[in-house]
Amino acid sequence: MEWNAQPFAHYVPAPDSNSVTSIRTSLRGWFDLGWLSQLSFIGRFVLSIFRDPKEVGYLVRVPKVFINEAKEKIMNEIKAQGSNEYVGSSDVLMAWWYKTVYSYRALTDHTPVHLHFASSLRSRSVFAQDGPLAYPYINNAISYLPVPPIPINAFVTESLGQLALRIRRAIVTYNADAAALRADLRWLFESSNATKMAFPCPPGAEFSITTNWRDGKLGALDFSGAVVSESKSEAAAGRVLFIHTVITMGKAFPLRGSGAVFMEDEDVVWMGQVLGSRDWERIRETGAIVFA
Repeated sequence: MEWNAQPFAHYVPAPDSNSVTSIRTSLRGWFDLGWLSQLSFIGRFVLSIFRDPKEVGYLVRVPKVFINEAKEKIMNEIKAQGSNEYVGSSDVLMAWWYKTVYSYRALTDHTPVHLHFASSLRSRSVFAQDGPLAYPYINNAISYLPVPPIPINAFVTESLGQLALRIRRAIVTYNADAAALRADLRWLFESSNATKMAFPCPPGAEFSITTNWRDGKLGALDFSGAVVSESKSEAAAGRVLFIHTVITMGKAFPLRGSGAVFMEDEDVVWMGQVLGSRDWERIRETGAIVFA
């Protein structure tokens, strides 16, 4: 990577240009809240931590046989309806996860849930000449794909296929609107927005942020060159066994409601999720996940 690589430089407005904040007041799926709404959001968030203070991160092992069979069943249902829509295995995985997380909530709970999925920008036509990123860039280059809010009781009442389609439709809509993505980037680099705090949902709603690294194929990285051995067979055994994250910061920031799909091998997909300990206990009681 060139030391002065600046792939987003063309989104920084010239000093004498008109502000773009009049065009877009916030990022898609995120909220520029007023002071009272900010206080309400923070107060509700702190109250939820007070009620369930202990955060717990678990690794979740999801067999690929289960995902593939569920996807095949959903695709058969879609085709039987005469539709050309489709769902991917990651759509099914995310739909299953959120259905599991909210399975113990009341049928009368209509609280909207705002889902945000980290999305790589590198292949998107938003860089020079409205093309994909043309050179190596190791720094952050992602945006967050918003799914239209889903009421909690929908995770209980809707089928896995219906929820997977909700996610797939949001992805299709997001990918089809490069102009809106460019507007998001212009908003991010507008200096007058630098002090604004974008919130993932309005007060009274819930949110969840997930990163999916499956496309990165991190489990397939070749580490054979790092193996010191005179035997070619032993050198060939230098492979990735597991991917995990390490977060270091001065002050711990609440991570509940966030997670990532770390990697996959031939048999399973590995996820990492952070929830309150009481949430995990309620999930345990549903029997949806076997706890090791």
